[in-house]
Amino acid sequence: MNNKNKNGNDTIENIESEKNVVGTVISDDVSPSFEIFRFKAKHDKYVTPGSLVATSVSNNIFLVGRVTSSHEYNPHESVSRIAPREAMGIIPDYPGEELSLTIYRRYQAEIIDEVKLVDGDYKIYSPEKMPKSGSEVFVPPQKVITDVMGLEVDPEKSLNIGTLAVSLAEEEDIPISIKREIIQRHVFIGGTTGGGKSYAARVLAEEIHKQGIPIIFFDTQYEFVPLTEALGGTVLVPGKDYWIKLSSLTETELLDLIPAITHELHVSLLTKAFLTLKKGGPAGVPQTTLGVSPSRDNFGLRELLQTIQRIGPEMDAKPNTVDMVVARTRYYLGSYSFLGAGFNWQDALKPNSVVDINCKRFGRQSLQFILASTLRELNELRKRKKINPYVIFIDEAHLFVPQDESSPCKQIIRESVRTGRHHGICTVLITQSPMDIDKKAIRQCNTRLLFAIEPDQLQSIQGVRADATQEMIDGLPKAPVGTCILTGTYETIKHAIPVKIRVMENPEADAGKAPDIFSEVSG
Repeated sequence: MNNKNKNGNDTIENIESEKNVVGTVISDDVSPSFEIFRFKAKHDKYVTPGSLVATSVSNNIFLVGRVTSSHEYNPHESVSRIAPREAMGIIPDYPGEELSLTIYRRYQAEIIDEVKLVDGDYKIYSPEKMPKSGSEVFVPPQKVITDVMGLEVDPEKSLNIGTLAVSLAEEEDIPISIKREIIQRHVFIGGTTGGGKSYAARVLAEEIHKQGIPIIFFDTQYEFVPLTEALGGTVLVPGKDYWIKLSSLTETELLDLIPAITHELHVSLLTKAFLTLKKGGPAGVPQTTLGVSPSRDNFGLRELLQTIQRIGPEMDAKPNTVDMVVARTRYYLGSYSFLGAGFNWQDALKPNSVVDINCKRFGRQSLQFILASTLRELNELRKRKKINPYVIFIDEAHLFVPQDESSPCKQIIRESVRTGRHHGICTVLITQSPMDIDKKAIRQCNTRLLFAIEPDQLQSIQGVRADATQEMIDGLPKAPVGTCILTGTYETIKHAIPVKIRVMENPEADAGKAPDIFSEVSG
């Protein structure tokens, strides 16, 4: 676009003539100011909350504002006018907004950035100038909107998740292509059931897959199995073709798996045997004798039982006590199908790989242990550079990192989102209950997709709203399906923006569709 006048200087006038002028800045008791400006809209121009508009302050500088509210003025429809009309049966007869001198719409916009034209290009600065009354208000060029929001223009380096979800008069859909680096700072997706959060997670996964980063779904509701298969990935079922190693548990987790061992001596015997193995002590021959390092990355139930029997006499435990601990340990641990030889993540996490851990049939306690062990092993392998960087999607995240209670996964997830970006460990937390998820964890997720939620949950997302206006947050309970507010820190998403999530490229992999129960029972 050529934005120069006849003398070759950059100007705003050409932008206003080429773009869509929607109104004029007005002067009243609060506008214009350094924070906001209000404008009277043209009779045939409409904008919605979240729309970006601009107004010039000089021949090469304009301010960008985000629409927050609106109001229509129509003196013909005041109570004092309506009451006598209704009483006397008078039909209203006055000109519409396009011909009226007294009917108009007023919008208010908060100023978010200042844009300067320099050598035909746009430079974004923090706002310092004040709008001018009487200046035209127009829709800024698409490139300005992209730059102001901190979006990415290079399709090879971006994640295309949808389009701008506001009406900008005749403006075409503006793609929302976020920088691919955002995944390294973690993502939070929250919203009520049926609002589109899982669909958005699948769209995000499609985009990440294009970048070649390995993806893991910890799938509690079969939400990601079809997409995994569509992308040529692998579906694993704990106890069938995926196992966690007993050695990857902590002693607390071990004791939780064996509720019948509560006596102090019994607990001491079990935990000492377990920690002996952890430190490299053998079930039979010492590892140091075998020429390996004094730590055990992999041991199972057989080694644990042998070690209990070996160290029992050292703790002055009677034979029947040792036998009781062995029997109860064998019984309980043997009943968990997901405990076994472990899994070869080095081979599984190749570039472009997709792995779904399908845990639909497991209860909450088992889910906790499976995820805790999986995360612990993955994190350790990645920190030692034994596996590629990866992104893990955790569905029903409020079950694993709850707000007001402890869980085996809580500290691991907190640590993953706090330091994971330094190691190439990327986390996506998904929940339909934001009020029940740990606030420290979601605040560490620097990019957030907020879908429709129940009114009583609004307070729970205040800490991750970034610069989303209160009007945008208050509108979430009525947000259309598939529409969200995209927020983040300034490094990821500069300003909160309403987004309409795009259609999946693999529509057959949409596992979120509810079954048609009526057709099933109609003969």
